[in-house]
Amino acid sequence: MTRLGYFGKLPAHGDFVRHCDNHLLVQLLDAWLAQVMQALPVSPRWKRHYDAMAPLRFAFVGLQSRLAIAGRIEASCDLSQRRFPFVTMGAVAIDDAAAFVPCSPLALAPLWQRIGQLADGVVDSAEPAAALLALSCEELALAPGDAAHAARLNAFLQSHGVGELQAMLSTPATLHELLLALGVLLRPVWSSGCARLQQSLVLPLPSCVQEQALVASFWLHLIAPFLRAQPFELALFMATLNDAPVLAVGFGGADPHLLHALIDPQAAGERLIVLDQSGWLAPQLEQDAPLRQLSACLQQPQLSLQTACSLFFDAFACKGMP
Repeated sequence: MTRLGYFGKLPAHGDFVRHCDNHLLVQLLDAWLAQVMQALPVSPRWKRHYDAMAPLRFAFVGLQSRLAIAGRIEASCDLSQRRFPFVTMGAVAIDDAAAFVPCSPLALAPLWQRIGQLADGVVDSAEPAAALLALSCEELALAPGDAAHAARLNAFLQSHGVGELQAMLSTPATLHELLLALGVLLRPVWSSGCARLQQSLVLPLPSCVQEQALVASFWLHLIAPFLRAQPFELALFMATLNDAPVLAVGFGGADPHLLHALIDPQAAGERLIVLDQSGWLAPQLEQDAPLRQLSACLQQPQLSLQTACSLFFDAFACKGMP
C-alpha cells in the first residue's frame, strides 16, 4: 500500500503544513523545492510566472532504483503571501526498475488521478482541514510491476500507426522529426557512456488527459534503452509549456534546474531541449544516409508504431533494445 503525504504552504495557514510518515522524503523534497524557490527571484517577473504555474504531476524514477516518488506540485503561499508550493506525494516500492521505468506513467496514473481528486481545491480553500485529513488517511493499492502496463503499451504500439499518434499530439512538428531528434540527442549517451545530461528533454503529449500517460510511456519506451548502462535517476513532469501539454524528462534526479525552467521562461531557454523545435536536425540528415532512410520510412502514416520503434532502435544501433 502507498500512503499519501503532503507538505508546503497554504493561504489559510501562517506557516508550513505537513503530514508524511516518511520524514526523510519530506526533507529531500523540501530541500529540492527550496533550491528552486531561491533561484526564481533572478527573474524580475518570477512572482507572475510562479503564480501562473498550473499544477504539475511529477515522478522520480531510477533505472536501478527500488523506490519511485510521485505526486503533484501546486503553486501556493502562506497567510502572509510568502510563496512556496503545496506538494502531495507518495513513495512506491519497485521490484524491477528496468521494466518499470518505460511504463511508469501508466503505473503511476492511478496515484496522480487520486491525488488530483483529493488535492484539487485545497490551496484555494479557506477551511482546508477536512481535505488535509482525507489526504493523510489515503492509502492506494498500486501495482507498479503488473504486466498489464507493458501489455497496454504493446497493444497501443501494435494498433496505432504513425499518422494516428501524430494526430493525437499537440505539436506542429511531425512524428518523424520528433523521433529523429530524440535519437540524435540520445545516441551519444549510449555510445560514450555519459552518466549525466545537463539539459532536459521536452516531448509533446495529447490534449486528452486520458491519453497522456500512455503517450508518455511511449516516449520513455524509446528513451530508457539508451540509459541502461548508467544509473540515471529520471525526473518526470507532466506539465504545460507554451499552452501545450508536455512530458519533461530530466536526467539528474532532484536537480532544481528542470522545475525552475518549467516555471521561468528565461531559464527554459537554457535548460530545456524542446523536441518540436528541431530546426537543427536538417544538417544532421544531410550528413547521415541511414538517418535519411529512417526519415523516409517514418513518414509513412500507416506504419505501425511497433515497426517505427524497431526501425528507430535499429537505426541508432543500440543492441539489446526491445
